[in-house]
This record gives sequence, C-alpha cells and structure tokens, in this order.
Amino acid sequence: ATFKEISKKVVEQVDVPVPPLPEQSRIVEELDLLSNIIEKKRQQLSELDNLAQSIFYDMFGDPVTNEKGWEVKKYREFGKVIGGYAFVSDLFTDDGIPVLKIGNINSGNLKVDKLCFYKYDENLLNYLVYPNDIVISLTGTVGKDDYGNVCVLPDLYNVYYLNQRNAKLELQDSMNK
Repeated sequence: ATFKEISKKVVEQVDVPVPPLPEQSRIVEELDLLSNIIEKKRQQLSELDNLAQSIFYDMFGDPVTNEKGWEVKKYREFGKVIGGYAFVSDLFTDDGIPVLKIGNINSGNLKVDKLCFYKYDENLLNYLVYPNDIVISLTGTVGKDDYGNVCVLPDLYNVYYLNQRNAKLELQDSMNK
C-alpha cells in the first residue's frame, strides 16, 4: 500500500519473512484460538443486548403499542432540543474544552479516543454541555451506527462543547433522566 502502484513486478520484489512450517502452524493455531474467543465474546454481547431489550420491555412495555397505557406527549411538551455549533476544524487544539462530534456519542457511551479540543470562547457559551447532560447524534452515515445514539455525559471533563449535528436533550425538572 505504500507503493504508487501495485504490479506483478512490484509484488514479486517484496521481502516477506517466512517462518518455518511448524512455527506457521503454531501461529495459525493461536490465531484460530483468538478468533474463537472473539466470536464467543460477540455472541455474549449479543445475548446481553437481547437481555437489556427484554428488561426494557418488561419494565416499560412496547413503546410503539403502549400496552401499559401510559400518557403520550410530544417531546417538546417536557423537553427542549439544543443544537450544536459548527466549529472550525482548523482551530482545533491539543488542549482546551473537548468538542463532542458524532463519533464520540455512541450507544450510551462517550468515546474519548478521538476527541478534539477548542479554546474557551465567551461567544460559545450556548454550546457548552456538562457531565450528566443527555446528548444525541442527529445525523450520520448510511449503513453505520453513528446517528440517533444517546449518552449521558460522564464527568471525565468539567465541560464539553457540542458540535454541529449533535444536540443536548434538556428536560424539565418534572422529568427524571
């Protein structure tokens, strides 16, 4: 992949370390074992997800059919959606206030491995969010699970900036997060 083009001649000239056959077999066995462990963990995660969904339905019923007969309201009757800001990516820094992008808000967890930072700016006070605030990703890529995800912000930072295409879900005091 570091070549401008890949041709038969280029491939034939690549140095490839070739361990002895017994070592190759040992490596394959180890990789197969790891693959099996990974697959079992995926199955466990799937079963835990099914369990979480089952517990949700036991507690709240089906939200579509509302079998428990709970009062139905529009979100705007008890909450407010506050959109993010279109930060200029050229002004991101290595420190400051973390900017929450779509990729950071993911299925109930905040991913911090690719956080960007922005300097404090008094003009951006409306886009500050805090630990225990609820945030949601509004858009994403078709075929990827990167939109419509909600999380409660952890206290890893004292404050965060909310980037465009994300929103804060603010609730009235009468509502319990």
